Amino acid sequence: MGRGTNWEDKNYSVFVAYPDYTAPASIYNQAPGVIADMFSGETMRSILANIVNGQKDAQTAFREFETLVNEKWATVLF
Repeated sequence: MGRGTNWEDKNYSVFVAYPDYTAPASIYNQAPGVIADMFSGETMRSILANIVNGQKDAQTAFREFETLVNEKWATVLF
């Protein structure tokens, strides 16, 4: 798939549904509350809404989110 393109080395089969072989998956991690809230709160809902509504592409939206999270991490004292 995509031979001769910039993305020919990517594994896009991860996006193909195989109903007989798939199961829901969850990822659990631990982070300080102020960080965790960014992933489950209004910030993430806003990011996803911007992508779905076409206001931002996913790469830009998540790059901005990564910057925002990194800035918040820099303020967390352990």
